[in-house]
Amino acid sequence: MDANQIPIGQKVVVADTSYIKSTFTRVNEQDGLVEYFHPTNGTVVLKAKVGIYSGDTDIQYVDQDFWTVRVNGRPIAPGEQARGNMKINAEARTIDVTIN
Repeated sequence: MDANQIPIGQKVVVADTSYIKSTFTRVNEQDGLVEYFHPTNGTVVLKAKVGIYSGDTDIQYVDQDFWTVRVNGRPIAPGEQARGNMKINAEARTIDVTIN
């Protein structure tokens, strides 16, 4: 998927597997919204704002019962906000955030 080719306001399904469903919505020229949904009950388990050109990711909501979140290799602290490059492994239910 080439996010900068998606029209503003359009939503596309990025993944629909037995372990996750995810969508991408272009919200403006610079940003998109990525949402991940629980595979069995459809609830949102992750919501993140993504910089289309910068690649920066700002996690807005994460279900910590569903995901294991690490920031620069360590577990995320309670209440900590993480903004940086994000690598998601939906099958393993891990999110690794690298903050420069």
